[in-house]
Amino acid sequence: DNSKYSNNVLKINDDYIFYIDGSPKYIDGYLYINFLSYSSDNIYLKVRIYNNNHEIISETGLIKKNEFLEKVRINEALVTNNLSYKVMSYVKDTYTSAGEVILNVRVDDSNYEK
Repeated sequence: DNSKYSNNVLKINDDYIFYIDGSPKYIDGYLYINFLSYSSDNIYLKVRIYNNNHEIISETGLIKKNEFLEKVRINEALVTNNLSYKVMSYVKDTYTSAGEVILNVRVDDSNYEK
C-alpha cells in the first residue's frame, strides 16, 4: 500500500512528482529510500546518491510512473550520516533531460552501521 507516502510527495512540476525518504535507514549495505514515482506517463525518473565528497555511491535505473523502489545497494561503507539525492527526470521518447533536483538528507541513526 503506497498511500502512506502521498502526504510527503515532492511536486517539481505537473509531470515531475515523486516521494523519497528524507531520513533513510542504512541496513546491511542497503539504503532504504522508499522511492515512488507519481510522475506523468511521459517522464522517467532516476536517483543518484552522493556521499559528502560528492562521489556517487549508488544509482538507480530509470523509474516509471507508479513504480516503487524500496532500497538501493550502497557501493561503499558509509562514513557519515549526511548524503545527497539527485533526482533526475527524462522525457520518455527522447531521453532528454526534463530537469533535476538535489536533496540533502540525513541517514536514520537508529540502524546505522559504520
